[in-house]
Amino acid sequence: MKKFIVLIMIALMSATCFGATYAAFLRDTGIDGTTIGLNSQKQLEALQPGQQVHSGRTYYVDSATGDSASNGESWITAMATIDQAINRAAARVANGTDTGRPLILVHEYHNEALGASGADADLAGLTIRGLGRAGAKPILDYDVATGTFDIGAADVTLINLRFRASITEIVSGIDVQAAGDNFTIIGCEFGYAEASGTDEFDTAISIASGAANALVQSCFFNAEIAGAGEAIYIGVVSGAIIEGNRIFGDYATGCIVNVGAADDIVVERNLLFNGHMHGDGGIGAVAAMSMAEGTGGYIGDNRFVSDVDTALLMRIGDDMVFMNNFITDTDGDEFSGTREAGGPLTLNSVSGHVDG
Repeated sequence: MKKFIVLIMIALMSATCFGATYAAFLRDTGIDGTTIGLNSQKQLEALQPGQQVHSGRTYYVDSATGDSASNGESWITAMATIDQAINRAAARVANGTDTGRPLILVHEYHNEALGASGADADLAGLTIRGLGRAGAKPILDYDVATGTFDIGAADVTLINLRFRASITEIVSGIDVQAAGDNFTIIGCEFGYAEASGTDEFDTAISIASGAANALVQSCFFNAEIAGAGEAIYIGVVSGAIIEGNRIFGDYATGCIVNVGAADDIVVERNLLFNGHMHGDGGIGAVAAMSMAEGTGGYIGDNRFVSDVDTALLMRIGDDMVFMNNFITDTDGDEFSGTREAGGPLTLNSVSGHVDG
């Protein structure tokens, strides 16, 4: 009988210890559902350690444990910075060691300073994906005004990263160069300045002339009054899609600005709020969006906020087709969250090509 009781006690203690350990494992990996969504990559790798889940090699980056001398091929041997991982991946592709489309996973709470040399995603087909939600997202800090994150190759994708201004008037957060065709950025953030009210990006994302088919989707932008020019700058390009973003900021030229005639531009389902929400009178007297003469495309289902006299001045684009956009000014005395009017079907908010 005593032996039986002892065996039961041992079993219970083992179950308790195992349960606690297993619960901690589930919590730390996010498998228990406390962290979901963009953590699924980490969850998958926790369930399948060592399994490749991308067509190319996977590299790991973690500022807390990473080492520049490591190979970056596991969390245990993670590299310290994204730029180190890019350089290693590019070198292995160049010498024929690796094939396919490489993936860089960035650990939650990763924090990386970008100095004057910045970082350059110059490897075609590269995906950089951050883990974590809200404040746990990986952060890239801009410590000098000329530091930038360059996209210098085609088919580069950035997912779930936070780009934070740590100095006044940073020239450009992400610089998509002419070779950056098919650039994609999803679920990234440009805000949460280190010093609120002084640290800003002059341009958060700059898409250079010649870079075709860029996609900016489900991103968040927040700038205040320290010299921000625009959230998204579009050069003479073809096929850019700006979709489902929230853009707030006291921008000098507009939330979205296009310079030079571009083709096939789609701006859809965005909130473009030119100004700030720190009390009454915080809406800027500048167009929320400004497209160049001769730029063609579609602008629909957006929400425009700025303190200007007419809808035409709020979203400028003489060769764009506008459908079902909503507009409002500072206090609603001119436009009170109503559909824009114009064209033969005003109830459906279809405006003609009117020069703004």
